[in-house]
Amino acid sequence: MDPLTHAVTGATIALLISKPQQKKWALFCGILAATIPDLDVLIRSKENPLLTIQYHRHFTHSLFFVPIGALIASWIVRFFARQKIMWKELYRYSFFAYLTHPLLDAATSYGTHLLWPLTNDRVAWSIVPIVDPIPTLTLLIGVIVGLIAQRKTILIVSATAFLFYLLLGAIQKNAVEDSLRELAASRGHSLVKYDVKPSVLQIVVWRTVYIDQEIIYVDAFHKVPFRKAVHYEGGKLPQYRYQNEKRVPADSVAFDDLKKFTFFSDDYVAVSPVDEKFIGDIRFSLLPHRTEPLWGVEIDLANPERHLSFENRRQMQSNTWEIFRKMVCGVPID
Repeated sequence: MDPLTHAVTGATIALLISKPQQKKWALFCGILAATIPDLDVLIRSKENPLLTIQYHRHFTHSLFFVPIGALIASWIVRFFARQKIMWKELYRYSFFAYLTHPLLDAATSYGTHLLWPLTNDRVAWSIVPIVDPIPTLTLLIGVIVGLIAQRKTILIVSATAFLFYLLLGAIQKNAVEDSLRELAASRGHSLVKYDVKPSVLQIVVWRTVYIDQEIIYVDAFHKVPFRKAVHYEGGKLPQYRYQNEKRVPADSVAFDDLKKFTFFSDDYVAVSPVDEKFIGDIRFSLLPHRTEPLWGVEIDLANPERHLSFENRRQMQSNTWEIFRKMVCGVPID
């Protein structure tokens, strides 16, 4: 989720459990504790561009790091609060606010190391997009109006609406998965490895990818409750297997980076049709039904001991938003 959503989520939970005379400090704790985990973006290296994506949503987003993160946040607020509030109260607000961050990130599609160090697997429930104005505004309005009116009831209403939106996202995803199973069966494919996620800003248009016989199939669905899903035909690409990469030595830095990028992308990687040195993450694309990835890595074939460069390729065409608008409305596209 974006920083604003995390901030208002942390503020909401902290205010809900706060005492009336401690609302100011609860608000500070909630905002600070809920945004601290994303400081992991500072873990970066000019020599190794993949370091950032490797450690974003990593140990700072683990449930086991929550007590430590809450400790850091509460002591920072304690420095400014002095003796105006007991530290254990600040820690309580910080703990529950910090807890909202990894759980909320796990609800999106990027992937979060929720159970590190027990496992290195990335948890991605993919029930809401990474950026979505509806839940963000719901909580933001609740916090502002609730503070002005001095009524927790408003916070409870906005938090309930927020949770209902998450539940709706889960219901929508389940319905799209059923549609994807029907589509794969009609193609004679077995749906063993697949990914279903909402596209940006809403939970109406969903991107689906699945792998069958080392081919990645991309499709999109428009889905609203109580109506049959509308399918948008996508494309397909051969799955890239770093194990079969012969252009760089198996003991090289580039080969090791390819292995890490494949893990990060959950095996949904393919070689660009227009640039054989570019390996893209097919889970994400500018348009939900397209195969062109939003990001990927480029191999320096002349120097395999150099780290791969991580590149964003978000080249919008003149009709990109028009196509997306039609998909949101559930109408056919050319």
